[in-house]
Amino acid sequence: MPGCSPLPGLRVVAQPTAIDALAAAHPSSMRFAPDDLFLPGLRPDQLSVDDMHAIIEAEAGLSAACFTSAQFDELVAPHIEWPLPRDRPTFTQGMVAAVPCKLQFTSDGVTLITNTVQVRDLDERLGLSRR
Repeated sequence: MPGCSPLPGLRVVAQPTAIDALAAAHPSSMRFAPDDLFLPGLRPDQLSVDDMHAIIEAEAGLSAACFTSAQFDELVAPHIEWPLPRDRPTFTQGMVAAVPCKLQFTSDGVTLITNTVQVRDLDERLGLSRR
């Protein structure tokens, strides 16, 4: 996708209470599930988790593209078959053009995140490669 680039960070799987604390301390984090958090741009040595069984690993398999709200509404939203959230900021996930994606909505734009191996398919399905 145009502007799509790797999104390195940390993936933390831990007890939901430990994930709650991490999410509160790191506003840019993305909660994929109650026990699964992604922290963009962090390395394992930059984090401690209050869960002795936590799994903390570098995540190198995600890519992201940023859109203004207008770009998103024109280029991406028509390929989504589920209701988009009205309240922002928020994080949600679902299929975009039949490709699993995560969407980070801010007050002025949307970051679309998908597995790096799916970027080419998503680009083709959204028709962005023809722009």
